[in-house]
Amino acid sequence: MLISRAQPSPETNTDIPSSPPSTETLPENMPLFLPSSLPSHIRALPEMKEICELEHRLREPQADDALAEVRRQRRVIQGLWLFKRLNISGTGNRPNTKMITLYKRFNKKTERAAAKYRFAWRALSVLDPGGSWST
Repeated sequence: MLISRAQPSPETNTDIPSSPPSTETLPENMPLFLPSSLPSHIRALPEMKEICELEHRLREPQADDALAEVRRQRRVIQGLWLFKRLNISGTGNRPNTKMITLYKRFNKKTERAAAKYRFAWRALSVLDPGGSWST
């Protein structure tokens, strides 16, 4: 079989990957070495002071926003349960199932916001233990 030089064979075509990239090479799966994740003797270096301050300035609003989101989601869930108790209880399986599904959706959002808060809290407790953010 003759193969034209203008047309590469399928075995040698490397422009199109045959499989998706592995999860290890994706940028969102690469670890970020922020100052809070580094050992304390490295964070204590004079060169790291400004970078530590930058991360502190990032984490404090992140914790505040996440905590506000947790509080908001808890108020929404409380309103859902009140609505269910006043308007839906005793009306059958379908409305109750829809309310439970809605509750689970809001509960997952609350769990994500709580995880974001815990992550920011851990970073702040490493960067500035007992700082003004903790009160």
